Amino acid sequence: MKIRLALFFFLLSTIYKTNSQNQINNWFFGDSLMMHFEGGSITANQIDAPNLLPIQEASASISDADGNLLFYTDGKNVWNRNNDLMPNGCCLDIYLYWDLASSVSQGVIIIPTPGNENEYHIFILSENGCSFSKVDMTLNGGYGDIIIKNETLINNDFTEQMHAVKHANGRDWWVLIHQQRNDPDSSALFYKILLMPDTIIISTQEAGIKREGNHQGQMVFSPDGKRLAYADKNGLEIFDFDRCSGELTQTYFIPITDIAEDNLYGCAFSTDGNKLYLSTQGLSEYSQILQYCFNCNNPFEETKKMLYEVVAEFDFFREYVIGQIQNGPDDKIYFTICYGIPTYQIFTDYTMNLSSINYPNLEGNLCHIDTSVIWLGERRAIAGLPNFPNYNLGAMAGSECDTIIEVAIDNIEIQKVAVNIYPNPANNFIIIDSHFTEYSGISLEIINMNGIKVKEIYITSPSQKINTDKLSSGLYNLIIKQQGNNLFNTKLTILH
Repeated sequence: MKIRLALFFFLLSTIYKTNSQNQINNWFFGDSLMMHFEGGSITANQIDAPNLLPIQEASASISDADGNLLFYTDGKNVWNRNNDLMPNGCCLDIYLYWDLASSVSQGVIIIPTPGNENEYHIFILSENGCSFSKVDMTLNGGYGDIIIKNETLINNDFTEQMHAVKHANGRDWWVLIHQQRNDPDSSALFYKILLMPDTIIISTQEAGIKREGNHQGQMVFSPDGKRLAYADKNGLEIFDFDRCSGELTQTYFIPITDIAEDNLYGCAFSTDGNKLYLSTQGLSEYSQILQYCFNCNNPFEETKKMLYEVVAEFDFFREYVIGQIQNGPDDKIYFTICYGIPTYQIFTDYTMNLSSINYPNLEGNLCHIDTSVIWLGERRAIAGLPNFPNYNLGAMAGSECDTIIEVAIDNIEIQKVAVNIYPNPANNFIIIDSHFTEYSGISLEIINMNGIKVKEIYITSPSQKINTDKLSSGLYNLIIKQQGNNLFNTKLTILH
């Protein structure tokens, strides 16, 4: 029987193996840990680097196409592959938590600069808003240097979720974050940051439920970028995502009372995008790994399966909780089991190992969870794992924007654009709320699906009403330009 099972799982490993993402071969997380994937083996080593604190949650690392480490960050410092601080690599914007690094669940992510293979943007989510710094790997003898530091994008209060996905053109990137709801009139607002070669465009959209407070948890895109999953104490939200326009459409919301006694925290899709894995943590007796299925026989909301749980005993905090969940370059999914009080340096089999979901495309227990199997070299995992997007995702073939349109903005390094268009769908009018750095020469064009411009008007104020009563019902492209250069585009639906 053991031989049959071994053969079964070996065959599964060959069936489900896909092209590896070498850019995520090195994982920086936990108590001074660097974990390396290579040739089917995993090794973990302690890092000796200046200013290094144990990583409670936020971290990111990036490797080249061959899997060689380039640099890593906790959102406060940036270290090169020799574990030295980069020049200007200290004191980034992220908020520190006690004597640990950031407690923002997904507080940092590294995105390659579109059109430049030697530059990277580090996006940081902190208590003060969202900012970025920029790394040039051609400097400092090929070890990299920070050439832009702590450039503020948005001053606002956000939840702790941040993730990214490639634009449908396969070059640019969407980075998404979510606003906190600070008063009853606040909206359920996503901020969508579009990173292009020469500019960053920011837009907003009301979508999904409202969130009060600074919620911990994970938000992740599916491998194909068509879905977005959002997990926190409210429950689970699933959105369809248009990689071309950046439009979000909520398809499922499952309240936490229908999922678990605890809050949701970790979140990851299977390689084929058909399974979703969640971790729970809070003050109940159990911390669990759950699975949902998109293409099973039952409706999605009814497919929940509990796959694994840690039983805890109590004093003031629970002893052990399951932390973040992350896809590996080997098509497995990994998760941490950490001590309930992160500042307590507790070294046990739970905390000194990483656990895995070996065949995440399979339903139920066939996914085969192994707990405490990746030895971390006498160091400990805490709650977080590095925040990775799908670097391998290409253009979306057949979409209306699967080709690259070059946009150049002369004499403007960053045009900070925050635009909210409502109502959408619209009837007789739309309101354009915007926060441009300047309003000189900014125009709005509405173009029908035949490519004909049906309306053009200049935008001269932060809030402007535009009549649409003369437009026929249908779908339109809405484009905002400054002196002929595209700054913002979205879809507009007119219904009469």
